[in-house]
Amino acid sequence: MTTTRSEVLNGEFVGSFAALDEAGMAIPSSIIKRDGRIVAFDAERITNAMRKCFASMGRTPQVPVEELTGRVVNIIAAKTTGLPTVEGVHDVVETVLLAAGGFEAAKHYS
Repeated sequence: MTTTRSEVLNGEFVGSFAALDEAGMAIPSSIIKRDGRIVAFDAERITNAMRKCFASMGRTPQVPVEELTGRVVNIIAAKTTGLPTVEGVHDVVETVLLAAGGFEAAKHYS
């Protein structure tokens, strides 16, 4: 799945997730769910989960969730060999939230 939403690669605006491929990193096409099923990887699910997290706390993130999603996808693309897991992506999201100053959000994220 290729998206044309604006994103960030290594802290720099790149225009879309497609630029990750151009940088030699593989954007996962699939992900392993907690129950073992393999489904299509959809970065929008990460964005939606972070939006719900901040909304449930009644807060607005300091960094736009789309940019945070870009950071998560960058990390997954850079460090994942094989298929990523939902649990692994969850851990990366928590790390990205912490790095962006979202300690409360990282604790609250589920």
